[in-house]
Amino acid sequence: MARRDDRGGISPVDFRHFRQGLELAIASMDGKRYRMASPRERALFGVVYARAPGAAGQKSAAAQALITAEDDLASATHRR
Repeated sequence: MARRDDRGGISPVDFRHFRQGLELAIASMDGKRYRMASPRERALFGVVYARAPGAAGQKSAAAQALITAEDDLASATHRR
């Protein structure tokens, strides 16, 4: 059964369309929106991104994405 994402939508990963999920995840991290985002927003992008390689069995890539998201979140916490 597909799950809704935080915005109420359903991601390609939920339908086991891993290639499309990876393409969308890469696009979300590769662009002006990501570069202009706050560290907290980048952390959220990173966690969402990590789902795609994780679901596709690319555990190392998913783990690295989560580490990067943790670093972004730590950066946001230290900026207060």
